[in-house]
Amino acid sequence: MEKPTPLFPITLSKLPMRNSAPWRSRPALPARAEEISRLAPIEGVRFATIAAGVRYAGRTDVMLALFDRPARVAGVFTRSKCPSAPVDWCRANLPRGEARALIVNSGNANAFTGAVGASAVAAVAVAAAKATGAAAQEIYMASTGVIGEPLEAAESRARSTPWSPAPSPTP
Repeated sequence: MEKPTPLFPITLSKLPMRNSAPWRSRPALPARAEEISRLAPIEGVRFATIAAGVRYAGRTDVMLALFDRPARVAGVFTRSKCPSAPVDWCRANLPRGEARALIVNSGNANAFTGAVGASAVAAVAVAAAKATGAAAQEIYMASTGVIGEPLEAAESRARSTPWSPAPSPTP
């Protein structure tokens, strides 16, 4: 019997390693959190986080990036027949062409959740709009994490949890 031709004829051992010379064309990323926390501020963007209990209690798991002025937006979306609720939300609002905020959660992808997931995304957008003074359609969202679990708990906490620290201008 003939051996099949591999789709990817190169083996992993022959790939250049990220931190090995001469392949390293730029310094490696910082490995410690204290180094990452010293990133330069981004003019016109304010950040805040909350521990909304998306997946685990007491863990900071939702980030808000608030733009001081409306930001122009563009999008490239999945071609999946089953996109997540945040993808559907962003795709529907993209024709407006502007965003005032981006909310990202970790712990729950809010995918394969049907009407419950769509309602959670809308509720988070409304809560963020009230907190920021933006229109709900100017709030864009991204989620990563477990698939198939509704985002209900995090959605209700987002309505009642203050952003900590409060979004403040970057220096």
